[in-house]
Amino acid sequence: MPKIGVVCVTYNSEEYLSDLLTSLREQEGVKLELFFVDNDSKDKTVEFLNAHPSFGLSQDLRQGVRLVCNNKNLGFSKASNIGAKAALEAACDYVLFVNPDMVLAKDCLKQMLNCLGKKIIANDACKGAKFCAPSICQPKIYVHGKENRINTFGTSIQYLGMGYSAGGGIQNSKFKIQNEIPAASGACMLVKAEVFAKVGFFDDKFFMYCEDQDFSWRARMQGYEICLAEKARAWHKYDFQRAKRRKFYYLERNRLQFVLKNYQVKSLILLFPAFLVFELGMIFYSIFGLWVHYKLWSYIWLFLHIVTILKNRFKIQGKRNLTDRDLKKYLTGSVRSQGLGGFLWKYVGDPVLRWYWRLVRKII
Repeated sequence: MPKIGVVCVTYNSEEYLSDLLTSLREQEGVKLELFFVDNDSKDKTVEFLNAHPSFGLSQDLRQGVRLVCNNKNLGFSKASNIGAKAALEAACDYVLFVNPDMVLAKDCLKQMLNCLGKKIIANDACKGAKFCAPSICQPKIYVHGKENRINTFGTSIQYLGMGYSAGGGIQNSKFKIQNEIPAASGACMLVKAEVFAKVGFFDDKFFMYCEDQDFSWRARMQGYEICLAEKARAWHKYDFQRAKRRKFYYLERNRLQFVLKNYQVKSLILLFPAFLVFELGMIFYSIFGLWVHYKLWSYIWLFLHIVTILKNRFKIQGKRNLTDRDLKKYLTGSVRSQGLGGFLWKYVGDPVLRWYWRLVRKII
């Protein structure tokens, strides 16, 4: 039976942990080793975890439980890496990244393992290999308390770097399911251990948000497949409004970082006109929303860290197996985000971006 290293990053997460641990305790047909990494919580998260050293898991299920307490908030990316590296050192066959506010169906992990164990998938884009097998997957994630309302069935990526939840907010019956997804959500993502050796870990510079999108895209550049485990279900206690302005700052800076790191020079040149127009629009949007200082701080952060970003870019571009031409099918021209809306976006901004993508995607 394969061993799964469950990595959960906590930050003031006490209210969520009981439900998550109950769902982990009920998992069928898997062996788990748990790695909790706390980012200096100010509530009673650490006390709760210390008070439950076995987390109620039976010995045949629980291979081990570890708790790492950071003395400051290192961010989701770096804390997740601490847990993932510990899981690999413990010889786990898979690493599951899961948010503390998730609840998993009893057979969720079993179904996710089945997804990664499926017959290998033919993929003409894989260079140097005849076949590529799924190596990363996520379950169907629904909004907790609203059984059939989708939170995310995968991450869609707009060509300017904006990631958004596929199917987010709509009813399950109204969404066309895609087995192959551009990127998996870090809220609940299962990764084969072998992937980390070639792709690396989450980029610490992302701190939080978009790190899962960046990791997934780097995996795709290496030729790995990413899929939706259609029979696996999970529920997310998700609230977009929490720290919305701060989230805007991280989303914007990490979107730009994602593009600068991962796109080839030709793509950057072709997409520059759209970037310029969109950035002007985002500045206007941020002024209207009274958070222009967050947008400006995203530019300042990018400028201060540009050397590190370019060094990372050099490493990534040097070892990629697939080109942007191979991967452009995973990008979309439109974006449907809870953070953008209104008349101008719906009838001007989004249509213009879709038109430009139809124009340039043929020559990327």
